[in-house]
Amino acid sequence: MVMDLIIMFSSGAKKKATGSSSGQRVRELQEVMEEYLKRCRINLADKTRLIQDSMRMEAQLSLALTQLKICLVGGDCDSQSFRFWASGAAFHTQMLIHLAVLERREEPLSARAVLEQYKEDLAQIVSTYRTKEP
Repeated sequence: MVMDLIIMFSSGAKKKATGSSSGQRVRELQEVMEEYLKRCRINLADKTRLIQDSMRMEAQLSLALTQLKICLVGGDCDSQSFRFWASGAAFHTQMLIHLAVLERREEPLSARAVLEQYKEDLAQIVSTYRTKEP
């Protein structure tokens, strides 16, 4: 999944990011995801710092996804931005599972909760996307 995101980012995000408001949100989402991956590598040997950075980056990623969703539902919805939102939502869910493991929680309740929220968001985005298509 990570490799798919990297390929998708390198091939399309730069072109997309210069136009619409969703393009700007896609770029912000990409930046947060890339920074999170970098922070994980940097802090691999320091679990406490890894947890702290993960919590901080998780909040930033959540906000970036919410902002992109608002753009998409607001009518600035194209297939590429839609794909980025879906990939980001999956990435965010995995991030929460990773945090639960780091914190030695038996059940990743936050990941389950966000997954349910993303299902609702997806229904809204799909509805907007379908009404926009010719």
